[in-house]
Amino acid sequence: EKGESITPLFFSIKLQDEPPMVLRQETQGNQ
Repeated sequence: EKGESITPLFFSIKLQDEPPMVLRQETQGNQ
């Protein structure tokens, strides 16, 4: 159960580190 509690936190930090795939695709399209 503790692992499940840590998982959402991990994804939240990862999302802050790198933007979602959709934003990446938009950035690459503009370039």
